[in-house]
Amino acid sequence: MARGPSAQEAIVSEAGTGSGQAVPPDQLKFSGWGIRTLAASMTAYNPMSYHNGSVWPHDNALCAAGLMHYGFTRHAQRVAEAIFDAAICFGYCVPELSCGFPREEHAPPIPYPTSCSPQGWAAPLQLLHALLRLTPQPSTGRLWCAPEIPGR
Repeated sequence: MARGPSAQEAIVSEAGTGSGQAVPPDQLKFSGWGIRTLAASMTAYNPMSYHNGSVWPHDNALCAAGLMHYGFTRHAQRVAEAIFDAAICFGYCVPELSCGFPREEHAPPIPYPTSCSPQGWAAPLQLLHALLRLTPQPSTGRLWCAPEIPGR
């Protein structure tokens, strides 16, 4: 069985083509605590910036939902695991955002100095929805569910 992506690998590249090729680590937006707003390799990157390198749980939940929708199950699970791990570190009180420092260098995640908390309260629910792969089928009065919960 092939192993999933590590924190040193990209979530996906060329997602629209379905190639799922890894992106070199210098181009990563994934911090290990979630997907950053800006890749660490970009000139404007600042892990303590509000919009230039921070990690937003709500945005990550949307990313995970999109990844799951297009069949990148393991990638969606990795994003969800990262946000859930960060939530544990924040005492299960999901903040609006956190700093985008790499997980390998900064554990636990660094809180954003002026982040509202628990502003990101909806992110875990969105992630659970994505992992359960819930799809309402109103015409039949049914709810389709095909869980893809990570194994750990």
